[in-house]
Amino acid sequence: MCLALLIPACQEQEEIHLSREVMRDVLVEFHIADGYTERMSKPLNYRNALREDLYREVLAKHQLDENTFRDTYDYYTAHPYEMDTLYQMIIEKLEVQLTGEKNLKLEQSAQVGQKPAPEEEVPQKAPWQDFGDADN
Repeated sequence: MCLALLIPACQEQEEIHLSREVMRDVLVEFHIADGYTERMSKPLNYRNALREDLYREVLAKHQLDENTFRDTYDYYTAHPYEMDTLYQMIIEKLEVQLTGEKNLKLEQSAQVGQKPAPEEEVPQKAPWQDFGDADN
């Protein structure tokens, strides 16, 4: 329980600036950016700089500033149950996207009469590409 002097601090800590859905979408794109840059055969400093640029692009795409994102992320970090729920949503969205990309690749292969490429050869979308389903 908060003392009268600490009430503003307690209320500030509990404030969520972004909805779960927005956080989910941003973190999905951050994780894709992480995977994209980790798979590169470029020097670490190049990959880190590119990752930061991609993060900024994701925030700009969602019209967010870093402080708003960070405040909300800090809230989730301080509330493990909420973070777990958020990451279940992230996993579900990534699974839907992966399934959609695999199905699209199979459809494209069938249209041209080709065998589908082995799974490791299926190209991955870059984090700045529109996934077309912002609510899933």
